[in-house]
Amino acid sequence: MAEFLERLAICIFATGFYFAAGARMFGVMQQCGYKNARFYAWLKRRDNLWYNRLCLFFLILLLSCTLTAVCFSFLGAAWARLLSLIPFACFAATFCASEGKAPLKVPLARTGRIKRLGGVYALLLAVAIYLLIDGFVLLEHLVTAPLFTAFSVVPLCFVPLLLPFIFALSNAVSCAFENPRNARYVKKNAEKIRASSAIKIGVTGSYGKTSVKNILATILSEKYKVVSTPESYNTPIGIAKAADLPEFASAEVFIAEMGARKAGDIEELCAMVCPDYGVFTGVCRQHAETFGSEENIFDEKKKLVDSVKQKCVCGADLYEKYGDKFSAEEMKKIVFVPRGAVKNLGGAPFRTDFDLTLTMKNGESETRRVQIPLLGKGSAENVALAAYLAAEMGLGADEIFRGIEKILPVPHRLNLMKENGVYILDDGYNASEKSAEQALDVLSAFPGKKYVVTPGIVETGIEDAEVNRPLGARLAKFDGVFVANGASAVKEGYLCAGGNEDTLHVFSDEEEVKAALSEVLCEGDAVLFLNDLPDVY
Repeated sequence: MAEFLERLAICIFATGFYFAAGARMFGVMQQCGYKNARFYAWLKRRDNLWYNRLCLFFLILLLSCTLTAVCFSFLGAAWARLLSLIPFACFAATFCASEGKAPLKVPLARTGRIKRLGGVYALLLAVAIYLLIDGFVLLEHLVTAPLFTAFSVVPLCFVPLLLPFIFALSNAVSCAFENPRNARYVKKNAEKIRASSAIKIGVTGSYGKTSVKNILATILSEKYKVVSTPESYNTPIGIAKAADLPEFASAEVFIAEMGARKAGDIEELCAMVCPDYGVFTGVCRQHAETFGSEENIFDEKKKLVDSVKQKCVCGADLYEKYGDKFSAEEMKKIVFVPRGAVKNLGGAPFRTDFDLTLTMKNGESETRRVQIPLLGKGSAENVALAAYLAAEMGLGADEIFRGIEKILPVPHRLNLMKENGVYILDDGYNASEKSAEQALDVLSAFPGKKYVVTPGIVETGIEDAEVNRPLGARLAKFDGVFVANGASAVKEGYLCAGGNEDTLHVFSDEEEVKAALSEVLCEGDAVLFLNDLPDVY
């Protein structure tokens, strides 16, 4: 009994340390959408040294515990085993402390799912550790060397090598429960959404979804009680959560942002919402990594047009690039925003003024000068998309333009701030070719020196070089460029376009960027943070 309690105590002791040592994996798995394939892709990424750190951790533990057991073997096996736990605890605590000094850029959301995953992981980790201890005890009966038991801590040193795989197994076990549970939740709330008498609107596209959704909600609020999916929620779970909002029951309009990472996603969301109207912002090579090509992205996003019962407003770019790809039936549902709807842009770089020409539902046109606290041509085009749909839904010109006056900036979408005399453009969530180009145009309008911090455009798959080299070339004219380690295509494009190698900086974390920027930024300068990079890229 005493031996069992000793093994149990060591198991609990080691489980606690190793659970803390692998805490980073919870945030990563959450960012990976609880998909083991994406988690393994992060683990195997060339510039990700975390597993290398685990291997080094294993070697340090193995050497220190083995040497301690050997050095104190003259005291007997029991004392040697006990003393070898001291370096184990010291180095384990040091590793955990070092992990805490490099937190994830995207904080962990302590959801119920994460807590349940933590419970499964702790259980499987404890089982694995206990099996290692028990296996060594079995070996003790086979090996007759008197000091063999002095090395009973050594098997615990191998656990760091197993941590990611135990965690992935824990996630697989957790998903066996979570996925059916989520499916039931989505099904229940989808029925609630379909049963609602609210006018339902779907918003999709490769860019501008959240901005258009928020702008549209502001304009439609001049006539209706509007509820929309919060923040950037655009998955089945995210849309289902909107149905639990207290104001949903009395909503007259429900706006659902619809994202897609693979074929079938938009079709699933449309079946869930049954949209009356839609907005299709446009298509670019964002998510080409999972779709394979821009054409595949278009084919999937286009399913919103098929699903709407009334009209779907589409961006002018769609007509120019894919006008012949829409069927005759689809064209009957589509309202294209004309290229000339937005003219005479001004106000840069601190605001956007433009002439907006609206074609009302009765066919009459009206042009007015509008001013918005959003930046760039893309923001003006987003306003036009929302305004054209509002007109299709029966709002009058006065209601629409009154709503436009109430538009507020969308967080992390080309937000302008000023700190210590330096202009900061936060474009952390915009990650497409189109939005990047427009953000750089806005930066160019600022006085003073101009700097860009970017990891490039992600999730472009085999088209990475084709997308990111032109981006790098556009960066060559700025006074300083900071690119993430691994953004090789951006660097190639920058240097090929004649960019100054001395003002090109490669960074691996935010602290490096902050330190470097603090040395070069002066009052009146501007810095653009173009596409914040999550931990999993």
